[in-house]
Amino acid sequence: MSASPPRVSVVIPLYNRAHTIARALASVERQRFGDFEIVVVDDASSDGGAGKIGGRDPRLRILRHEANRGAAAARNTGVDAARGEYIAFLDSDDEWLPEKLATQIAVLDRHGRGCDAVVSAFILVDEPSGRRHAVRAPFRRDPRRSLLLGCAVSPGSTLVCRRDYLVGGHLFDERLRRLEDWDWLLTYVRERDLALIDAPLAIIHGNANAHGPFVLAALATIEDRHGAAIAALGPRARRMFRSTLLLERAAASYRSREWRRAASMLGRSLLLYPFRWDFFARMLPRLLPRRHQGPLP
Repeated sequence: MSASPPRVSVVIPLYNRAHTIARALASVERQRFGDFEIVVVDDASSDGGAGKIGGRDPRLRILRHEANRGAAAARNTGVDAARGEYIAFLDSDDEWLPEKLATQIAVLDRHGRGCDAVVSAFILVDEPSGRRHAVRAPFRRDPRRSLLLGCAVSPGSTLVCRRDYLVGGHLFDERLRRLEDWDWLLTYVRERDLALIDAPLAIIHGNANAHGPFVLAALATIEDRHGAAIAALGPRARRMFRSTLLLERAAASYRSREWRRAASMLGRSLLLYPFRWDFFARMLPRLLPRRHQGPLP
């Protein structure tokens, strides 16, 4: 380990992703920006993935939880152990493009304090079809309002943040087993500016592992924690937020095969905020009740 701390600590939570962790690590090692360390936090995996990656890079450290605690706890453990000025998060099933760190660190250096975090657009790969498309979030006008429509920037793999902001009382809520990144961003944008890079800098491998009960519990916490502050932004903001909560609950119900409940919540979401017709048009056929259903997408 180098005596002087690196500028960036890459934190990767790992849970039963032996089949993808090497791909994620390779994408970090290909970065044009090389002043980093890698902290992999094995969240009590049972597939032996962590044992297959030791020794591949002298900048790599592997930490381990004795019991599974979730992605938020794994990220927090990584932050606590990190030595870098900046923390860059990467999920163990995703990838970075080679210019990611160089581009984002340059943006944060240019902004200075007051802007402690940056996210980017990304390329979404739909699994298992392999279809790809770029996802760009409309954050340039007002990140606070854009986030009311959901967490469209995949911060688990696009977020870079100053370490001293995170350790200064702004870690992830370990009680949330899903949507902890959206919760974190909703809090962050009330206090600081969020920079957005419109160019895709990460590759996100999407899947349908939503774990409905965890999602529903997280949504209840997020609504309780942020509802009053969002309502203070005005009626339109409140409708946007409530519409998104219903949309997420519809998706959780869909993945639990509760077709009628999913369709009902989708309809209520549309009534509250009917200004994303293209998204609703894509979702509605998938959420209508049906008698026979194949594998989940």
